[in-house]
Amino acid sequence: MAATTSRPSGATATFAEGMEPKGSGQGGCRDEVDLDKANVYSRRHCSGDWCVAIYDYYFEKDVALSTDTGGHRHDWEHIAVWTRGSTVEYVAASAHGGYHVKSRKDVLFSYDQDGEHPLMVYHKDGASTHAFRFATAKDVAKVENRKGVFWRGILVGWEGFPNVGLRDALMGHNWGGGQA
Repeated sequence: MAATTSRPSGATATFAEGMEPKGSGQGGCRDEVDLDKANVYSRRHCSGDWCVAIYDYYFEKDVALSTDTGGHRHDWEHIAVWTRGSTVEYVAASAHGGYHVKSRKDVLFSYDQDGEHPLMVYHKDGASTHAFRFATAKDVAKVENRKGVFWRGILVGWEGFPNVGLRDALMGHNWGGGQA
């Protein structure tokens, strides 16, 4: 179980203070309202018929051990999706500054009117801090958030920020151990 995605800023350049990396990984940050108001920031780049979309998720803290050892205030984790034409070919999950990449045949997807979506889990990675990982059939059977479903936050595209100043402020903010 992990902290829930949250919103790092409002419509002005006032940023979330984050939470001290104390206590349990989900302590104080698994509120349903956090899911309801979470923003997911995205960017996309194409070259020929290949495109990659990066989805950036913010979390208020990242805790390694409940003894207050390790972890940091603020966490940003990312999912990358490569498509060729309209077909997802590869998906990457960020973890501890790197990425784990899988081909589409090794990824579970959900399907709706908006298309297909890789199923990802933000989880506690052993004795380390939190990271994204690919969902398993067990995760699909028992989703560990208050809604009980895989959740996608409100998507804010790179070109869809309310203004460039807010986007630049978000990207230039000091997020401590987490990087946007």
